[in-house]
Amino acid sequence: MTKILVECPQKIASVRVGVLEPLKLVEEAGLCQVRYRDTKDITKKEILWCDVLVCVRGCEYPTLRIVQAAKASGRFLAYFLDDDLLNIPDGNASSNYYRDNKIKVNLTKILELCDVLWTVNHQIVFKYGQYVSRSALLRVPATIRRQPPEKFEQIHILYAGSADHSGLVRELLAPAVQKILEEYGQRVDFTFIGADPNLRHTEGVQYYPYFESYDEYQETVLAGNFSIGLAPVYDTPFYACKYYNKFIEYSSCGIAGIYSNYEPYQEVVTQGENGMMCENTVESWYLAIKQMVDSPQDVQKMAYAGAKILETQFTYRAVAKLLKEQIPEVLSFQGPLISEKDISLPPMRLLFYQERIRLLCRMYGLLAVFVIPLKAIKKIFKTIGKKLRGK
Repeated sequence: MTKILVECPQKIASVRVGVLEPLKLVEEAGLCQVRYRDTKDITKKEILWCDVLVCVRGCEYPTLRIVQAAKASGRFLAYFLDDDLLNIPDGNASSNYYRDNKIKVNLTKILELCDVLWTVNHQIVFKYGQYVSRSALLRVPATIRRQPPEKFEQIHILYAGSADHSGLVRELLAPAVQKILEEYGQRVDFTFIGADPNLRHTEGVQYYPYFESYDEYQETVLAGNFSIGLAPVYDTPFYACKYYNKFIEYSSCGIAGIYSNYEPYQEVVTQGENGMMCENTVESWYLAIKQMVDSPQDVQKMAYAGAKILETQFTYRAVAKLLKEQIPEVLSFQGPLISEKDISLPPMRLLFYQERIRLLCRMYGLLAVFVIPLKAIKKIFKTIGKKLRGK
């Protein structure tokens, strides 16, 4: 049985949804074993255990050392990528991190050591396929978590997205939302999760910052009885490399979406059938929301059509089939028998924090003297919070 080790600095959504979920059905069928470890927790024993290493969005020096050790040990290496990390635009929370020259160099070195690029967007294949001998273009599996609402006495509208999109939300959605609320009053309300629309004192608008717990986030979305979801994206090459994750998420929760009429949503949304498409102007978003609010039966029809696509094309079985076809090594690859003394790998925890400190010094210069302690304190409180929630 092939043993698969999944590595990332932390268990982000890309790990859970992009890699572990597609592997789930294959593992449950007894065809492989899957183990996830944070980068800092990987040891020689982990390399020795695995046949296949899946590196998720790797770009730091400790990950490079792990990949080098796995390569020298004859392991099969896959690189999962769901973002154009070499071209992060200005204004993103992670811009400075990914624009660091050593991060970019590490990323390309890691890619060049890998045997396959695993991605969910054809634009990523086009841009990053040059670094790897072959690519696998897969989907993310989805399940229907909630049916569309049957009654529409009050229409609940959701925006859920990264805080990086706050500028876009304030530019496009906030003015449209204000017009809709003026016109429809208490018949509609809006909930924003992640991106701040700067409408906190507006009646009919609720705002939640980013949820640390993905389960808590899911519970909030499912409990909100939302019927319409909003998903604007910029019309840029960077955003064209994204996944149409909001279509998947909204459709799985019985929500009909309104999407920017650009990639990646053009790949999956058919206008008026399984969602609405609009241009990136305030007027276009206002008219699209108004049309949806005025046509609850169409909203329900589009929500059901979105769910139908998930039930036919995005099932665990369908995604597992594609995975086995495009990366058959997850079923068959066996690494050579070696011993720990054959593996060259320094203590990861020490190296991980050393490199993080060096990165912060490069990013902030003299200000790193203040930034590093603040980040350490924040990390301690976050860890304590997780332990308390676990209790």
